[in-house]
Amino acid sequence: MEQFHRTAQPSETWQLLVDLHNVDATERADAGTWAVTNLLCKDSDVLPLHMVERTIVEDVAVCRLSDSGANHVNRFTGLYATLYPGARRPLRSSARATTKTRPSAGGPEMFLLPGRPERLVVPQPMLESLRAVVTRSKSAVSLPLSNRFDLLVSTGNLGVAPIGDELSIDIPD
Repeated sequence: MEQFHRTAQPSETWQLLVDLHNVDATERADAGTWAVTNLLCKDSDVLPLHMVERTIVEDVAVCRLSDSGANHVNRFTGLYATLYPGARRPLRSSARATTKTRPSAGGPEMFLLPGRPERLVVPQPMLESLRAVVTRSKSAVSLPLSNRFDLLVSTGNLGVAPIGDELSIDIPD
């Protein structure tokens, strides 16, 4: 309990940690899976430095839970559920899915930047919002990822379009 009180996060930060957990952004195999930071939150400074790894892929800011962050989410889920009863919860509480065990239709949707091995994901709350817009408008939605790339979202696919170039959709196996 003392450890929880020393490391407890505000509700908004807890939700971001859960969103990173839910997109499997702790996976370390090969280049790993990363969440697009600007699609996770407007101000990435709220993410605790010791719980979240950050990097840049091409010019797209990405992040994932550190081992410390994953341990925090797994260890304190029950206490956060009591503290913030309306908050989203982690989809899995123990063993993390890996590329080898993740079901092809049940895991997070991923996309790649051209020529890069890192698998990028859109956090589920943002993806659900984008898909709702796509459904209402009956057309794909384009969202800036960086100064060089746009994310294209349709009803069944995520793709990347270099700004000023032809559409390029790279969907990993």
